[in-house]
Amino acid sequence: MLSVLLLNAFAGGIPTFVAAVVVWTAGEVLWAPMSATFLAKRAPAGRTSSYQGAFFFAWNAAFVVGGPVGITVANAWGYELLWFCTFVVGAVAALGLLLMARIPGFAPVAAESKVER
Repeated sequence: MLSVLLLNAFAGGIPTFVAAVVVWTAGEVLWAPMSATFLAKRAPAGRTSSYQGAFFFAWNAAFVVGGPVGITVANAWGYELLWFCTFVVGAVAALGLLLMARIPGFAPVAAESKVER
């Protein structure tokens, strides 16, 4: 998220926007398998696909809703507010991820306990 904000903030032409898109794409390519593994390690036995399905549904729903909401905000109040709000949402999400490790029971489920006997 930070790379998107920083790369877009300093992009001044087509080559720098292309470079920004390459960086985000590389980030998503690295992120997707790690997120699936992250979820699989925390899902209860037999529920891995449900957890991953819910997560990726939310991810794709954000793509469907994010574009129209972003354009609406930009047209009504300007791109400065849009990017500021994007920064705030990203910062809150990052803080949430940092604090998530403190949630009781959040640790990965041991592989042995996931095997159904």
